[in-house]
Amino acid sequence: MAVKKVDIADPDGPTRLTCMLTGHSRSGKTRLLGTFPRPHILADATEDGYKTLSYMGNEDFYEPDFIPEVYLISSPADMMEACAELERIHAMTPERIGTIGIDSLTFYADMKFSEMEI
Repeated sequence: MAVKKVDIADPDGPTRLTCMLTGHSRSGKTRLLGTFPRPHILADATEDGYKTLSYMGNEDFYEPDFIPEVYLISSPADMMEACAELERIHAMTPERIGTIGIDSLTFYADMKFSEMEI
């Protein structure tokens, strides 16, 4: 079986990108996420990685006039509430959201597993 290659120059090509960034702690994942178009970041409230964004200059962002929006997540219920809020925003002004990032999946998974423990 041959690997399929996508021609990104094709006007009928992909219209969105789904990706997962991985790396060691403090390797720049949050900073890279901040450079995506119109990012809305669901960030673990205890990890503080999102604070990296406050040290970036506007010229570092994909769109210098759009500062990433961060939603602090302290529980799985917070995650569901944030997702519902993003759905509301997208329904009213879809152009406002270019990227949704979870920072980080590891912290969120740990939260969810802890909630499930008896």
